[in-house]
Amino acid sequence: MRITLSTGTPAEVARPSNAEPTRGLVLLPDIGGLRPLFDDHARRLADELGWVVVAPEPWPGREQLELAERLESVKTLRDDDKRADLLAAAELTGCEAVGVMGFCMGGM
Repeated sequence: MRITLSTGTPAEVARPSNAEPTRGLVLLPDIGGLRPLFDDHARRLADELGWVVVAPEPWPGREQLELAERLESVKTLRDDDKRADLLAAAELTGCEAVGVMGFCMGGM
C-alpha cells in the first residue's frame, strides 16, 4: 500500500497477512527507487518474516529521473533528509524492534 511518510516522502508499506507483526523493517531500494520489484519484495518479506515493512522512495519528487540522471544526482541527496525518511519509516512500523535492509545504493 502506498502512503506518504510524515516527511512528505512516498513509501510502500506491507503488513503480514497471517500474523500480528512483532518487528519492523525499513527496506531501502536501489538507485531505481520504488517500483513493482520493491513492492513485491516488501510484501514477500512481510509475509515471510511476519514483520511490517516500509520502503521509502529515495527520490521523492524526482521519481521520473532516468538512470543516468539518478547517478548524477546521487551527490545532491542530503544526509539529513535521508535520515529523516529512515526515522519516519521506522516509526511508521509501530514496532519497538526495527531492522534496516538496503539494496545496492540503498545499502551504502
